[in-house]
Amino acid sequence: MKQSFIYIFPAVIVTLLISYCSSPTTEVSEVKQEIEEVEKLSSYVDPLFLRQVESHGSVSTGAYLPFGMVRPAPINHCFSYSDNKREEDCVFTGFRQTQVDNNDILSDFLIVPGIIKKQELEADNKVRWSRSEEGKAGYHALQLHNPDLSVEITATKRVAFYKFKSQPEDNFFFFIDPGVDFTNDLPVLSHLTVINDSTIAGYRLSSPSTLRSSELERKIYFVIQFSKKWQDYNFFRKDLDIGRPKTMRSKKSSAKITFDSLGNDALFMKVAVSTASVDGAQNNLLQEVPHWDFDLVRKAAEGVWEQELNRVSIKVKDSLQKKVFYSSLYKVMQQPRLISDVDGSYSDFTGEVQTTEGQYDRYHRFDLKESYKNTYPLYALFYKDRVNDFIRSFLAHYKETGALPESRYTARSDMESFGAVSVIADAYLKGIGDFDVNLAYKAIKETLENHPYAKLVSKYNFIPSDYFPDNSFENSLEFAQAFKAASLMAEAMGYKKDYKDFISSSELYTQNFDSLTLTMRPKNIKGDWADNIDELDFESDSVGLLDWEKTWAVRHDVEGLIKLMNGKENFVAMLDSFLHVQSKELAIIDSLSASDTTLRHMHAQYSEENSHIPFLYTYAGKSWKTQEMLRSMMDSIFASLDSKGRYSYKDDFQPAWLIFNMLGLYPLSPVGNKYILGSPVIDGAVLSVSNKQPFSIKVNNQSNQKHFVKLLSLNRSSQQKDFISYKEMFQGGEVILEMVQEPNKINSDKKLELLSDSLQNRVATF
Repeated sequence: MKQSFIYIFPAVIVTLLISYCSSPTTEVSEVKQEIEEVEKLSSYVDPLFLRQVESHGSVSTGAYLPFGMVRPAPINHCFSYSDNKREEDCVFTGFRQTQVDNNDILSDFLIVPGIIKKQELEADNKVRWSRSEEGKAGYHALQLHNPDLSVEITATKRVAFYKFKSQPEDNFFFFIDPGVDFTNDLPVLSHLTVINDSTIAGYRLSSPSTLRSSELERKIYFVIQFSKKWQDYNFFRKDLDIGRPKTMRSKKSSAKITFDSLGNDALFMKVAVSTASVDGAQNNLLQEVPHWDFDLVRKAAEGVWEQELNRVSIKVKDSLQKKVFYSSLYKVMQQPRLISDVDGSYSDFTGEVQTTEGQYDRYHRFDLKESYKNTYPLYALFYKDRVNDFIRSFLAHYKETGALPESRYTARSDMESFGAVSVIADAYLKGIGDFDVNLAYKAIKETLENHPYAKLVSKYNFIPSDYFPDNSFENSLEFAQAFKAASLMAEAMGYKKDYKDFISSSELYTQNFDSLTLTMRPKNIKGDWADNIDELDFESDSVGLLDWEKTWAVRHDVEGLIKLMNGKENFVAMLDSFLHVQSKELAIIDSLSASDTTLRHMHAQYSEENSHIPFLYTYAGKSWKTQEMLRSMMDSIFASLDSKGRYSYKDDFQPAWLIFNMLGLYPLSPVGNKYILGSPVIDGAVLSVSNKQPFSIKVNNQSNQKHFVKLLSLNRSSQQKDFISYKEMFQGGEVILEMVQEPNKINSDKKLELLSDSLQNRVATF
């Protein structure tokens, strides 16, 4: 009972803290003391973990709540942490409010704080970046220097909350700049309005682009409120000072706001945003942070993260591993993005204001292209309430645009994603159905049957490379995967004809299989192979590459792929050869250019595209090879950690993949009921998969040497299988894994039979 208490208790804390946010005079010391009595999993979160370092500038991690609308974060022009980079080379440029990187999809604006020294007439424009940066879940702090300025940031879902502190004699100023030029985000129109002597509001309309093609993605409204009245303000059109009008509107609008010296007091700033209107932003501000108690909001943010992180509690020997685990769990809750206001209002794709009528939270930017294979199965396991809202948001997108998210290509070179189809089908098969199931099925069917790919497949029986020179097979595979997901949902709903049609289309990938080379290859309109396969030349300065990765990407039908390769023995031999060649390629790449992370990423064994490959061995009766390879990969990752538990980023992987593999479970198929056993690096875990009894994982004797699973015991019953089902985890109980040093290499036909696809195994009936 103690384990389930860990999950439930933080929820009580969160409720208390958030309710107190509307009453800043309420004493919260008792609540804070109760928080400290429970181990804080948020203390293991390092938001700087896995941060991508760029030589030319990027956005820091900032402070945010799970899937929240605001992302307040500092940015600078260099963002380099290398030892040979001088600290004064990094110049602070301001705070962004909604974007986590330069390719984020929501529009944004810039707020630049500064200090006017008592002995100076103008501000020092070279605000230097200090490396004394601290990140926690829902909190970010940094120290600027020249001039000295300390900044703390926290947030609610829709409001960023700042605390600024400087020397007593200094005066603050702020540039509010909705007309700023960002990378991939240029302004078309910006607007500012003075509400009173401590509040300013406005909006920004960004230029259309392939990244921001809709009105929803191009417009952001905001309200900025300070804790003190300002001394003066000036509006600017570009660099021209136009004085003190109450409002202004131009392509490049900005405002400079100045304050008298605050002595030893801090200055606070709240920034609320909305996709719908300034009034919506104002209401978000009043509803979420109607006071100036910064610490209370910070504690509430910590409490929210505690609640979310406590969906899974792990036991490990090394605290750095715990930091990696919970930092990764923190990362997977960065996207999708909330876009609806407190009252449910949001801007749709045409710019019209819609409302959810308080029935759900509307989300956007789902990043489905790869994450539907790793991240969304994690959501389905631990965050079912969110999945329901995600799918409701999918369906709102379908109503607004006529298609599910990210299922329409924008350029011939783009790789398609039908991830929304898989997410919906997987949720339905897992009993997550608090959405319009009939509308969802209709959206899936129309998305697949009306897609331009369908015409190509009808005409050629495959997708010719003439139309997609770079990604014809990848597009075929994505299409096939979507049809497999649709077939499973159709079968479960009793649509027999649709099931037959869809399951037949799911075999589309077989048209790209070359029985001579036993690899997947693109075809042209004539039906001829459209690539040139060259032998690897390890002696040359350049490395020729066999594009084998595509061959192993058939996650939805591994049994079918094994048949194409003439059985398990050939399949394993080909997989062994691929991994052997790939390891040589990586060695050569390392020797040629150790700093070339782009080339290395293309062939990393645990990149997003290849992260599933070890689990293919299990379907061929070689689960010990799966476990051996995974432990090697995990050891490599942990060997790359520095003393603070930060990853060197020489290879790329998805945080969700890392979470699953630390637990020793992995959903090879993005739609299904099975989690394949890996090689867990934990000693135990408690998973809150449902509101019933928690599901516990106990791992006996695991170590770097003992990383093979000898025995799986489920609820004290020995099991001859290499997976755990979703239904078993949902119902609660305990699985015990006995780890040994030497693998059991004897094939088990019974294990393979249990892995086979049947409706009973696919649907988690309750």
